Amino acid sequence: MMPASCADQKTIAYLIDPRMPGGTSSAVAQELRTISQAHKLTVHGLHSRMFKGNKIAPQLEAELDELHIRLDVDPLSVSADVVILHNPAFLKFQDRLGTNVLCRELYVVTHENFLRPDGLDGFDINKTLDAIEKSSVAQKRILA
Repeated sequence: MMPASCADQKTIAYLIDPRMPGGTSSAVAQELRTISQAHKLTVHGLHSRMFKGNKIAPQLEAELDELHIRLDVDPLSVSADVVILHNPAFLKFQDRLGTNVLCRELYVVTHENFLRPDGLDGFDINKTLDAIEKSSVAQKRILA
C-alpha cells in the first residue's frame, strides 16, 4: 500500500480506555498498525469507572511501544480531523465522557451488543451516547 501524501494525511485520534482487555484492545492494536502507515495518529486513554488500576492491556501496550506512540492519559480535550472512540460500553458507569472532543468526524465503534438475547438493553446505551454527544463537537457522527 502506498503511503498518503502529506496533503492527503488526516490527523486521527483514538479515544479508548486502554485497560479494556481482550478483543477491544486487540482490535485497536491492529488498527493502529494499519492506520499509522498513512496518517498521523494520537492515542488518548480515558480512565473510566469500569476498570480498576492503571495496567494497560498488554497487546495495546506492545503495539504502542512498537509504533513509538505515546499514550496521552486523561486529556482535557482531544482534537483531530477524525476521532475514533472504541467500545463506548466503558462509559456505562458514568455520566460524562471525561474529555472534550473537537473533530470533523467522530466514529463510535461499538464492540458490545446493545441488546441481550432476550431483547432487553445490555446497558444504558442512550446514557452512554448522550455523554459522548454532550462532550463532543463534530460535523459528522457515525455509529459503527
